Order: sequence, then C-alpha cells, then structure tokens
Amino acid sequence: MVTASDLRTVDGEFSIWNTGSGSTIDEFDLSFKALEEVGKNYVITGGFAKLSIEHDKDVTVGSMMRVTDTQVEELELNGIHTVDGDFSVDANGDMKELVAGAFTTANKGFAISQNSALEKISFPKLKTVKGDITIYKNSAFTKIGLSALEFAGTISVTANGDKPVVMFPRLSSLGNGNTTATSTFEDVSKIGFASLSKAKGSLTFQSTALEDLTIPLIKNLEGTITVEDNPSLTTFALPRVTYVQEMDISGNDELTNITANALKSAGTISIKGPFTNVEFFNLEKVEGDFRISGAKSMDCSWFDANIKKIVEGKYSCVGDHEKK
Repeated sequence: MVTASDLRTVDGEFSIWNTGSGSTIDEFDLSFKALEEVGKNYVITGGFAKLSIEHDKDVTVGSMMRVTDTQVEELELNGIHTVDGDFSVDANGDMKELVAGAFTTANKGFAISQNSALEKISFPKLKTVKGDITIYKNSAFTKIGLSALEFAGTISVTANGDKPVVMFPRLSSLGNGNTTATSTFEDVSKIGFASLSKAKGSLTFQSTALEDLTIPLIKNLEGTITVEDNPSLTTFALPRVTYVQEMDISGNDELTNITANALKSAGTISIKGPFTNVEFFNLEKVEGDFRISGAKSMDCSWFDANIKKIVEGKYSCVGDHEKK
C-alpha cells in the first residue's frame, strides 16, 4: 500500500502507471487523504489487475482525467469531483464496473469507449458536461444511464451492446450554441428524455430498435432532427415543439404515425415512409421546402389546402389527393 497523508497539491501531471512491459500487478492500493488538486493531467494506465485509490477530499483535476489500458475489473474513482479537461475511460478490456460517486462536472468532454467487458457505470452526481459525451463500442453495455445529468454539449451513443436502454431523466438542455453539432443515438432499444426542454444542435436517431420515439417537453429544435432506418419504429411525436430548423424522416418501415401539433414554423420538412397519419395542425410557416411521401391512403388533400400556401420553397405531397 502507498500512502501520502499530507499531499495536498500536485502542480503538474499525476500518473499511476505500471511501467513494466507485459507485467501485471495483482493488487495495488493507494491512499491520498489530503489531496485536493492535480494541476495538469491525472492518468491511470498499465497492467493493474486490482486497483484501489482512496481520496478523502474532493479532487479537482486541472486538465485531462484518463483511465486507459488497464486490466482492472472493478474501479472506483473516489473523490474525483471536477475535471477541467476531458474525462476518458477507454480501452480497458477487463473492466466490468466503473463507479465515480463524487464526480459532478466535466468542463470539456466525457468519453466511455472501447471497454469490451464493461457492464455497469455509476456517476450518481454528474450534472454537467460542457463538451461532448461519447459512449462508444462498449459491447457488454445493456443499460446506460446518467441519472443526475442536466446539461451536455452533445451526446453520442453508438456501437455499444445489444440494443441498450438509454436513460437521461434529468437532462434539460443540450447544445453549446453550434446548431450543426449533432447528438446521435444508434442501436438503442429505449431512450428517455423526460426533462429535455431545449436543444441547440441536431438530433439523429438511426438504426435503432425503438418502437416509440416521443420527446415530451422540448419546444425549440435549433438544428436538424433526423429519424432514419429504424425498422421497429411505429410512432414519432414532438407534442410541444413550436420550431424546428429541419426535419428529415425516412427509411422507417413501420412508422405510420407522426404528430407535431404544436409546431408553428419550420425551416424545411422532408418525410418519406408508409405513413397513414401525419399531423401538423398548427403549422403556420415553412421557410424552405415541404416534401411528404406517405402511404397511398394518406390524406394529401388536407396538406394541399392547409400547408401548400404557407410553404416558401417547393411543396410536394404523395398520397391521396381526393378531398375528404
């Protein structure tokens, strides 16, 4: 066991590193009772099979925090409170569980990637990620949740385990002001945005196993929302959205029901699929093109009468044009 009872500050970089090429340390315990600040990078890497790190104080990391290329099965990052750079846990092939009970803020990015055995993560106090959240290629993940998260720049959940459930129950705001930045969700079977009310940037849902995609509270979408190639999706609903910069829906073979009845204005709308019910009952203005192609029975006569006249770009509707 290594103990540093009085160490309060590391001005530069702090590395916990097994430098032995190809060697593994079976068990390694460290205790930092007084440590409060690491000025630059805090890095944990190398052949550790079991690693215990105790911080009795809340620790602020001045630059990057990274855990990479270890052989640890379970890791608890006690005391890590704020990371001013990127937070990254990557390429830990044996890691099954990751816990960071005190972690509240990542002032840049947050990445959990390429940890092939990782089944569970716990960040119960993480509220803010000012950069991008990336959860990528963790092939054992079946449930992904950040229960306290309130704000993130973007979120990307791609190439993880078999149809994981993704839950962000307190997430209220996405986006740092760049409307071209994109949050992407792939392969998921369920996703929860119970509190999301603001998104400045694009949202993409593709190649998922979702059956219902409803974002209940969001009002403004200052970017593109893309919903494509989701073979099980039957319903897409934006019940409170009043403005969307661009809506692009295609390749969803079972999607028959689209509703956005609070929508008042849009940049462009392009939707194609086997729709029988599409509702934009309060739409007042489309600044660009409006293109819709649904089932033969979809009522285009309503769109001809109510939408065509408010479209400033090109208008087209494929369906039934006989007046009901």
